[in-house]
Amino acid sequence: MLEALKHDGTPHWKFTFYIGADLVEKCLASQKPLAGYINKRIVRNLKQVLGGVEFGLWFHIEPTPEKSVERPPYHAHGIFYIDDESWLIRRSVRYKSVRDALWTATGLDNTMSSKKWLDLKREDMNSSWLRYSMESRNDRRWWIRDYLVCPEEVGRPLSAMTHTMRRKTRRFYERMLPLLRAIAADRYAEFDTDDWEKLNQGYPEPWLHCIVAE
Repeated sequence: MLEALKHDGTPHWKFTFYIGADLVEKCLASQKPLAGYINKRIVRNLKQVLGGVEFGLWFHIEPTPEKSVERPPYHAHGIFYIDDESWLIRRSVRYKSVRDALWTATGLDNTMSSKKWLDLKREDMNSSWLRYSMESRNDRRWWIRDYLVCPEEVGRPLSAMTHTMRRKTRRFYERMLPLLRAIAADRYAEFDTDDWEKLNQGYPEPWLHCIVAE
């Protein structure tokens, strides 16, 4: 997923938000996984605001440390994008409508400042952010040891993504598959100019060279 996002030319934003306790209780009462429940709420709210403008997100839920007693019990880290970045210009009317939609979808309450509830940062995608977002977060022992809760309490999976984000990842994988098969079969040297052009089509020129180098 990281390579699909890094090299498709779309500006991505680091994405962190808290999840209101009342919303968590409502979700648990419905016996639905919290990640999928929140994802559907975000998608619905953003579609109402953005209309036909494409957007996408991926996030992973984790417990909030006990020392943060004035914060909701769960929060999430992830990646966010809107194709038309005019919607993400700080203090603009458009930005505020996106922010309000995200506040509502994630159950903003009075446990903490609304300014700290949602954090969007425009930064280049890198593996360290994805590692931070997911490091040990699926490990049941980690949840119990550090937070005294079981991940089953909010349901699995603990992450969710939009169809647009899943489509980016799938297209990247399908495009890379011939190269991966060639490398696995030790036929990498057989790739000719036409093969490379097919792989590069629609992507910034240096993207493939970066991947091969890695």
